Amino acid sequence: AQRLAELGGALASGVRGGRGGRVRRSKAPKQPLELFSFESSPFSRIVREVLCELELHYLLRNTGKGRWGDLGPPMLRDRLFRARPDTARNRTLLFERTGRVQVPYLIDPNAGVELFESEAIVAHLEAHYAR
Repeated sequence: AQRLAELGGALASGVRGGRGGRVRRSKAPKQPLELFSFESSPFSRIVREVLCELELHYLLRNTGKGRWGDLGPPMLRDRLFRARPDTARNRTLLFERTGRVQVPYLIDPNAGVELFESEAIVAHLEAHYAR
């Protein structure tokens, strides 16, 4: 199982051109960023790669799925199950803060912004922290 996990990780990194494996020049934030994410989210992975490349400190709030009703894309999941996503601590925290559970979600206290969507988050990180 360990070797399969290593192979899967290597393949995912290879497909992404080794993103997240090299450091780029950046400006360090005064306060840590906060990222709501879960490991198997491909959109969260894109954000984590940029955070790693820029060597930005951040608090990771894992938002793993706690029950079957948490599975699937938000629009489909919310239509089918119509239940408040309160199965896991960080999912509840995200829902209470934003009214939905969607990752990635970045909180940047330095810029006073909170963002959904990996493209918007990466654009923000590049604009504010990359040199």
